[in-house]
Amino acid sequence: MGTRIRRAGAEKIYSAAAQWVDRALREDDSLFTPGTSIWSSRWLADLHDRILGAPSNSNAWNTNRLREMLKGAEPEVYQLLGETLYFNLLVGDTPRTKQQQIQNILNLSPAPTAIPNSLGVSLQEGIIGTREYHTWRLYHVGFLIEFSENWKLLPSGDHERLLEDA
Repeated sequence: MGTRIRRAGAEKIYSAAAQWVDRALREDDSLFTPGTSIWSSRWLADLHDRILGAPSNSNAWNTNRLREMLKGAEPEVYQLLGETLYFNLLVGDTPRTKQQQIQNILNLSPAPTAIPNSLGVSLQEGIIGTREYHTWRLYHVGFLIEFSENWKLLPSGDHERLLEDA
């Protein structure tokens, strides 16, 4: 018995996740605009300060709050948040809204990007329930930001070893 879920469309999700590993973890590259350094320590630190460093007594995830948190940010920070949300929502079973939620973030940027069609098709599927995604999204995204920052701090020789034997 393997660990992969074998539902219709699941392979598209696994393929998109593998692209995230290759581009974001192995490189500092972008999912949405390959060849652009988006997953770098620089942009992760900026996004961390804006999202996790913002004082709040709420875990609310809404456009007005995000607009305020990202005010004055470089376009790369908006795109990094959009790509982080993409990876976070990838496995969820709410295909009708996933792409629009991500595009809403990207559209806040002074230089908006779009989700490439090749990755957008992966959002049309889902392999797990997502009720908790709606309630705890800020924490999930925060976890991915902190994970990625810590990953970038590891010696490069550790990356392949950990990816081969997580």
